[in-house]
Amino acid sequence: MANVTLRGLSRAVLRRFAERRELRIYAISRESIRALPRHHHCLRDAWGDLAFLDAWSYENLTRDQYVETASTRRREGIHHLYSLVENGVLIHYGWVSYPQLRAPDAALGLEFIPPPGSAVLWDYSTHPSARGRGLYLKTLWQCLHDAVEIDGAKHAFIYVYADNPV
Repeated sequence: MANVTLRGLSRAVLRRFAERRELRIYAISRESIRALPRHHHCLRDAWGDLAFLDAWSYENLTRDQYVETASTRRREGIHHLYSLVENGVLIHYGWVSYPQLRAPDAALGLEFIPPPGSAVLWDYSTHPSARGRGLYLKTLWQCLHDAVEIDGAKHAFIYVYADNPV
């Protein structure tokens, strides 16, 4: 599945031992998704919700830079924002991309090539004030169902860094 060059593999191995960074990729089939519970609490592609952003997942970006990143994703046309606003604060968001043809990871220097018909769930964030409410799991269920029912995905992948403390 993965398209790996010797140079990329060498860099990844060095980073693995030097930084201990690991990307975990979880897969689920369309049939398994259909057996999951259903939730619908986030809005899909409510781009105006980004105006209520005051915490985001990329620590190396300013708020404006993250909003610009989201705008770029919107223009690409394959990325869908799932968002939940409460009391004027964007308390939770995540992304579904379909179709996902390739998934380069700049931090690790590797690229994952998923099979045709794949959706990817990534870049989820819950505002610190809303943690512990199960929003991530409920949103994953919603996004997985939507990836199959709206986008037509045959399988979905979730990317998570192993050192993610949350």
